[in-house]
Amino acid sequence: MLTLLPLQAKSPVGWVGAVVLSDWARTYVPFGGVPLGGIPLGQAGGPLAPAARLGGELAVTGVVAAAGVVLEMVAVAAARRWTQRAPAAGRRSGPDRPTGRPLSEPRRAGPRLVAPLAGTVMLCLAVVLGGTFSPPGRAVGPLRVAAVQGGGRRGLRAIYSSSQAVLDAAVAETATVQPPVDLVVWPEDVVAMDGPVAGTATDARIGRIAASLHATVLAGVTEDVGPDRFRNAEVAWGPDGRIIGRYDKVHRVPFGEYVPGRSIIAHLVNLDVIPREAIAGTGSGRLDTAGGPVGVAISFEVFFSARSRSAIKAGGQVLLIPTNTASYTTTQIPSSELAAARLRAWETGRDVVMAAPTGFTAIFDAQGHQRFRTRLGPPALLEATVTRRTGETPYVRYGDRPTVAGAALLVGLGWALARRSRGPSDGPDPTSALDRAVNTDQP
Repeated sequence: MLTLLPLQAKSPVGWVGAVVLSDWARTYVPFGGVPLGGIPLGQAGGPLAPAARLGGELAVTGVVAAAGVVLEMVAVAAARRWTQRAPAAGRRSGPDRPTGRPLSEPRRAGPRLVAPLAGTVMLCLAVVLGGTFSPPGRAVGPLRVAAVQGGGRRGLRAIYSSSQAVLDAAVAETATVQPPVDLVVWPEDVVAMDGPVAGTATDARIGRIAASLHATVLAGVTEDVGPDRFRNAEVAWGPDGRIIGRYDKVHRVPFGEYVPGRSIIAHLVNLDVIPREAIAGTGSGRLDTAGGPVGVAISFEVFFSARSRSAIKAGGQVLLIPTNTASYTTTQIPSSELAAARLRAWETGRDVVMAAPTGFTAIFDAQGHQRFRTRLGPPALLEATVTRRTGETPYVRYGDRPTVAGAALLVGLGWALARRSRGPSDGPDPTSALDRAVNTDQP
């Protein structure tokens, strides 16, 4: 970001576009994207989050950057007025004073920037208000869901925890479900298998639960494929007790579910805690259930708009996020997933159901409002009626392309304004607008 400072000093308009493009790059590189710590997560519960309905999380980045530019200009103007009104004692005047701009002459920000910047601010306001009042989709009916949190000790890696205990905890908590219910959502990694789950005793056990509830049960299943690979999927059992579908996780966690450059890194560090690598799936994220089609984004995928967009564009009427953050001792990652889920609700216009083995388990409506949330650690069950919806929000329909194109145009406009303001013979001005405003003796 330091390379953007000269652009900010000469053209705040271009700086807004540059920030958006840098966030866009973060969603792809390195290692498939680094979403944690980004600007949009900090606004998930703020007044600018509705922009995501029109332009995704990149639109949220853009309006935050524009707001920062406006605040800087206000600070610059305030500092300028303060220095102009300061006592003149100690200042040189008359013939001994160096030549330059008189102290009484106000330093004005480049007037050529006012119109483009005002237009950018108005556009950002229009995006926020447009997202706020844009309909989430057409309601087509209710869906009674139960999100299961089996509970347990936090801070343990998967290789050090008992997979049987995790499964038994989910089964025990599911026994408290009060019918009627259409959908029972288990978290990621609840079922660990040495091979395919179909045809096993675990398959029959979960099938009996689904049949007894007359509901679809979706459970997170890992299946070993040979000694060093596995699949991570959300598998659906129908009300008749048979497997009716599955979604295999597409976006894997680098250095969690696979190690980029493992053959090289293995010579430098011990990789025993990551003994296997996940096989990436290829599905859209849609699963058909007895209660209607749903969209699924597994755990880490909640941070990537493209995965939720794919599931809803394929026809998902509710977005499900089975996850597993049990290996984290603090609230940082679980809270980040909650923030990401709220943004996905705004983007897709769908109710969102998140299920985690030790929390947070939560339910959000299509406006990003948190309806229910559990505590970390203890067993819990959330039963609620959510709304099935059809139709596409502007973001689901068009994706990131309009926002990225707009950001590129802003960068181009910013450089053009900077060159015009500087003139053909002037060099770059490394000082910031605030520095120039305060140092009024600078010619």
